[in-house]
Amino acid sequence: MEKLDLEKVKKLISVENTPCISLYMPIYSSAPKNTQNGIAFKNLLRECIRKIDSENLTEHSQILNDNKKLLEDNTIWERSARGIAIFLSKEDTLIYELPIEIETISILSDNFFIRPLFQIFQDNLEYYVLTLSQDRVTLFRGNNYDIEEIEIQDKIPTSMEEALGPELTQNHINSASTGNGNIHGYMEVSKEMDNDMIKFFQIVDQALTQFLPLSEKTPIFVATLPEHHSHFLRVAKNRNISSVKIPLSPNGLQKKDLLKLIMSHNDTLIREKETRLIKRYYDASSNKLGKELLGEILRDSIDGRIEILTIEPERYIPGEIDVDSRKIHSNGHSTGEILNDLARMVFKQGGEVHIMDKCSMPTSTGAFTINRF
Repeated sequence: MEKLDLEKVKKLISVENTPCISLYMPIYSSAPKNTQNGIAFKNLLRECIRKIDSENLTEHSQILNDNKKLLEDNTIWERSARGIAIFLSKEDTLIYELPIEIETISILSDNFFIRPLFQIFQDNLEYYVLTLSQDRVTLFRGNNYDIEEIEIQDKIPTSMEEALGPELTQNHINSASTGNGNIHGYMEVSKEMDNDMIKFFQIVDQALTQFLPLSEKTPIFVATLPEHHSHFLRVAKNRNISSVKIPLSPNGLQKKDLLKLIMSHNDTLIREKETRLIKRYYDASSNKLGKELLGEILRDSIDGRIEILTIEPERYIPGEIDVDSRKIHSNGHSTGEILNDLARMVFKQGGEVHIMDKCSMPTSTGAFTINRF
């Protein structure tokens, strides 16, 4: 079983005009729910077989028979993943671990049902975390489901002493004299210490920028003491440094605690991104570059005009797309699903696909777009 990435999604989308079976379900790894995995999967297969029999889908039935041994293998559930996606066709059998608790779904069609996968990549924001103290500097790369430390030795200074070397102010307090000179000497040392801190932060910021060139979409969070965070933001030039404060001492930091804290901030970032997306849609609509009617979205998809397609996660519209006539044929008995087909078309042409809950959607059609032109 493999973990999912965008390249694998592209592979799934390339399979079309052939009988396909798409199966999704959650996996429970701890007792007592973990004993239900096998039963739940058997129920999912029964539902799949019922659909095959009711629609007389003989080719889909053959695909199930060809994979009977695999589908009866209980070791599929012995994973730490929270969900599983199984894609079956005549040409291939693909099984992927999912980092979220997915809805149970079985879809029989002439392409793979990939809509649920976009939610994973949409919410799974990539980010970096710079943990910062005078004695220790570390860098992590993460997403909503995992975080790992990156080796920065000889790339980014790992301490103030390494960054400043002989320029570092030594014996701060001891260098001050007594009497009136004590105040004067202490203030001079304090000023030198502030200068050290500024130089240290500037050096780390410059090294980070050179070591880690990123797109503007990837944030770098700084985990440090509150007073250090404000200081670092004032001197940092790196455009990816986030203003979100992670008020932690990097010393003794546990990865799981850092991941949990970042995830809470990511939820806020996702909601803010959603708000900006809706505003962009309204602005695009006023310039006739935002659409909500599915027929218009189809024609824009065919013409490669769509930059962003947003769809509801639980809206299912059975039917087929006729590219030649540029029309949608709704059909309650169809094995095809319109929003899935539109998502496939937009993604293949380099557009983005977003998922938005019904309560947040600015349209009632289950979809909206922002067009390139």
